[in-house]
Amino acid sequence: MKRRNAVWTLTLLAVQLGCSWPAAVDEGPFGHRPRVDEPHACDEAAAHPADRNRMAAGIELDSDIVPGIAISACQEAVAVFPDEPRFRLQLARAFLSAGKPEQAIPELELAAKAGYAPALHYLGQAALDYYWSSRDPGDAEMAREYFEAAAAEFPPAAQMLAGFELDLSGFEAPNIVLDLYLHRFDRLNDARIVAAEYGLGMQEFFTTAFNPTENYCPAILARRAIEYDLEDAAAGNAQSGPERILYNGGIWLATKLGSVLDPVWQGDVERYRKHLRNLGARDAQHLAETAGCSSLVAERIYSGLSAFSEQRRPLREYVDLLLDGSYKELFSERLPEAPSEPMTAELSQKESDDE
Repeated sequence: MKRRNAVWTLTLLAVQLGCSWPAAVDEGPFGHRPRVDEPHACDEAAAHPADRNRMAAGIELDSDIVPGIAISACQEAVAVFPDEPRFRLQLARAFLSAGKPEQAIPELELAAKAGYAPALHYLGQAALDYYWSSRDPGDAEMAREYFEAAAAEFPPAAQMLAGFELDLSGFEAPNIVLDLYLHRFDRLNDARIVAAEYGLGMQEFFTTAFNPTENYCPAILARRAIEYDLEDAAAGNAQSGPERILYNGGIWLATKLGSVLDPVWQGDVERYRKHLRNLGARDAQHLAETAGCSSLVAERIYSGLSAFSEQRRPLREYVDLLLDGSYKELFSERLPEAPSEPMTAELSQKESDDE
């Protein structure tokens, strides 16, 4: 760990000092003189679409790169232009697509010494990956520094940087998001039905197989739920779909409340439940689009949601919370209208007549 951090610190220092390399141009076969500022097979095979220096349309996900073709093409490009950071980055991406991070890191470090923003971003991502396994704050801070160095020229780095700090703007239920982020389960339990239904909507978005989010949110978040801070039951539920994530915490009670409550309330309760789930899904999408699923913020909110699912309360408390209106504090401006007095009076009269 110390050796890796020392190497990465030297790389950052080189960037800060403005070190750069001249582009090398060697004679190619048959007298052809390749140019560094022309497209190369390596560009077609492994360019990143957010790289401002790319010479091809680019491939966004490392996993979509064809390793054999890309490694061969980019090794050839690096042999001809050893000082061109673009090719070093693309060779690193090719190695990552082949599951060889140990070969990718040296290429990224060489490109980063030239201040190449995409390479700095990838080193930040590597440091963040180390953090997930080590939980060493030094790795997280190193990742932040790399993302800061790359953010101005490489948009994915700016998104990752945003994922280090929770920004509540844009969320429709910022109070619940903040409570999940801070793991304030006492506050969430004060309005558990609201938080649970909202959480189901959030979980439904994160478990949708084809949601349009970078790096496939369901796989990332489900993996984190298994690996960090959660009991086996919660971890298993994280992969089992929206109706299972909060099952152990008692969400099945909320799904059955309609049969327990007075019939006059059933319609409003059902509409409100649907509203809360939609709210959770929209906030989950906002989180994925602004902070990214690989971020510290997303991981903490998601682990908070999963840990909250392990909390339990008796059925009577759920019914009391719903009927006494205490749950309304969080969403008073969005609640559906309660049954009118005439309806309640009419029901009371009907009950009297039946007696």
